[in-house]
Amino acid sequence: MKVLHVITESNLGGAQRNTLLSLQGIVRHGGEAHLACGPHGPGDETALIREAEKAGATVWKVKSLVRRPAPIRDLAALLALMRIMARHEYDIVHTHSFKAGLLGRLAAGLLGAPVVVHTFHGVPFDTRSDNWKTRLCFFLERLQCRLCDKLVSVGEVLRRELIANNVAKPEKIVTVRSGVDFSLFDDIAGDRAVREELGVPAGAPIVGFVGRLAEQKAPEVLLHAFIIVKRRAPGAHLVFIGEGPGRDHLIKATTPDLQHCVHLLGERHDVPRLLAAMDVFALPSRWEGVGRALTEAMYAKLPVVCTGVNGVPELVEDGVTGLISRPDDPADLAEKILALINDPARAAAIAQAGHEKVKALMASEAMVLALHELYRELVSASSLPPGHPARGVSCVRNLRQAKP
Repeated sequence: MKVLHVITESNLGGAQRNTLLSLQGIVRHGGEAHLACGPHGPGDETALIREAEKAGATVWKVKSLVRRPAPIRDLAALLALMRIMARHEYDIVHTHSFKAGLLGRLAAGLLGAPVVVHTFHGVPFDTRSDNWKTRLCFFLERLQCRLCDKLVSVGEVLRRELIANNVAKPEKIVTVRSGVDFSLFDDIAGDRAVREELGVPAGAPIVGFVGRLAEQKAPEVLLHAFIIVKRRAPGAHLVFIGEGPGRDHLIKATTPDLQHCVHLLGERHDVPRLLAAMDVFALPSRWEGVGRALTEAMYAKLPVVCTGVNGVPELVEDGVTGLISRPDDPADLAEKILALINDPARAAAIAQAGHEKVKALMASEAMVLALHELYRELVSASSLPPGHPARGVSCVRNLRQAKP
C-alpha cells in the first residue's frame, strides 16, 4: 500500500505529530509512506521532515505550500502536488489541515486518485462566530469533502459538530482518535532540573501552556489570567512552550514586574520533561479539536484548566478530569487555576482521573491500527486502479515527467 500524506507546515505541532504517527504506522505495517509538506512552520520548522525521514518515509518539500492565503503560491503548490501525485500513483492520498486539505484534495480529485482521505484535527476557525470567514470556510469544506472517500475526525464530539454544520453526511465521517506515544512520558523526572534552569524556587507553583502562540489558543488570555493569579499566589510562575505570531504580543504585554516569572521557552523537544515540572496546565483555546497538548498534559498527571470548546469535553469533564473555564474570560480562568493551586488534594485527584481517561482513549497504536483498517477497506472498495484513464483528467498525464 502506497500512501501520500499532505500537510501544510513541517514543525511538530499536534496535527504534525498525528501525521508522523500515521507515517510510522504505514512503514511498520509494510507499506510505502510519502509525505508532502511546506518546509515552514513556527519554531523548529523542519522537525516533521527529519522525523518522517528517520521513520523511513519519502518526503517531498513543497516550498510554495504556506499557511496564509497567497493565490500565486497556492496555485504553484497545487501544481507541485499534482506533479507528485501524477508521478507516483498513490493508492491513498491523505490530507491534513485547512490549506493542505483544500489543495491536496483538489489535486487528488483532478488526477482521480483511487482513494482520498482527509483528517479534521479540529475546525480552522472559531465556530462561535457566524461571520463571512466562518461561512466561507464551511462552504469550502463542503465542496472539498465531495472529493473525499472518507473523512476522519480526531474525536466523536468534533464528528458530531461537523455533521451538525452539514460538512458531510454522517456515514462519510469516522472517528479515529488522535493517538499519542505515551512511552515518551513514562518515568520522566525533570522537576528540580527544570526549576533550576528557569530560576523557579522549590515549592513555587508553575502554570504551564503548550501550543501554538496564535489566536486559536488564546495565550494572551492566559497571561492576563496569570496577572490575577499573581495577586493571590505571589510566588507563581508561568511557562509558555511554543511559537507563533502571538509571541511578540506576549513579550510586549509582559510588564517589567512579570519578566522574572513569565517564561517564553519557544518550541522545545523536551516537553515531557518540562511537563513533569509543572503544577497546573492551562489551555484557554477559542476552538480546538481535542487538543494534543491537553492530552499529553493529562497523561503526565497534570491537573488541567481549559475551555470546553469543540471536542475538549470528550476528555475533560468539569470537576472530574479537569476544570472548564469560560472562553475569553481571564478572571474565570484565574479562579480555576487558583482553585487547583490552593487545593493540592483536589488537584491530585483530578490529575489521576485525567490520566486514566486519556490512557484508555488515546493510545497511539490504537490509532495506527484503526487507520490501517480504514485504508485496507477503502482500497479494497476502490473499483479503478491508480492511473486508470477514467480516474483523472487526461490533460495532466504529462505531469509524470515533470519534477515535483
